Amino acid sequence: MTIKKVKDGYAVKHCKGAKKGKTIAKHPTEARAQAQHRAIQASKARRKK
Repeated sequence: MTIKKVKDGYAVKHCKGAKKGKTIAKHPTEARAQAQHRAIQASKARRKK
């Protein structure tokens, strides 16, 4: 996932796979977008165990 600046805030987007470039969620601040990104990455890490 990546965080991109968009017109009305920040968007968390898929960065690979079939959904590449599609928005997961939009947030008004970069900090909230980064928090969601970290939460998703942690969830992925737990699933791989």
